[in-house]
Amino acid sequence: MRIPDLLCCFLLVSGDPFRIPNSPYPSPTLGPNQTKVLTLFDEAKFSSGQLVSLQTLQGLLARYNPQLFRSNPQQNFFLSELVSRFHVTVDTSLQADYTALLSKFRSSIGGFVRFNVSDDSVNVAISLCAANANWISVEIADISIARSPLSRFGKQTP
Repeated sequence: MRIPDLLCCFLLVSGDPFRIPNSPYPSPTLGPNQTKVLTLFDEAKFSSGQLVSLQTLQGLLARYNPQLFRSNPQQNFFLSELVSRFHVTVDTSLQADYTALLSKFRSSIGGFVRFNVSDDSVNVAISLCAANANWISVEIADISIARSPLSRFGKQTP
C-alpha cells in the first residue's frame, strides 16, 4: 500500500484531515487550511539560542494560525506540499534576519523569558512559554538584539 492510499484511508476514518483523533494538542484557531502566507526561516542561519527563540515564536503563532516555517533539507517535501496542495505563499525575505522576524510578529508577542542555552534554563524557558500564551524565549546573549524589535515591553521575566 502506498503512502497516499494510507493517507486517504486515515482521512476517511478520522473525518478531519487536519486532526489526529483524540489528540491532546490544541487545534489552531483558524485551522491549517486558513494559512495563506508562511514566513520561512533557514535554521542554518541562526545560533542555537536564536533557534530556540524562533521555535517558541513558531509555537506561539501556531496556536492561532501557522505563520512561521523552519526550513531544513528534510522538510522541503512538506513545504512543497503546502504550496502545491494548499496554495500557501512562502515569504523568504526574512529567512536569515532574526531581528526582522521578531519585528514582523511583535504584535503577537506579549513578553519574553530569558535563558542560557548552555544550561537547564532553556527547558524552564520553553515550559514557561508553553504555559503563557504569548511569550517567547530569548537567550541571554541575544537580549540586546531582541530588545529593539520588542522594545514595547517594560519588563521581562528574570
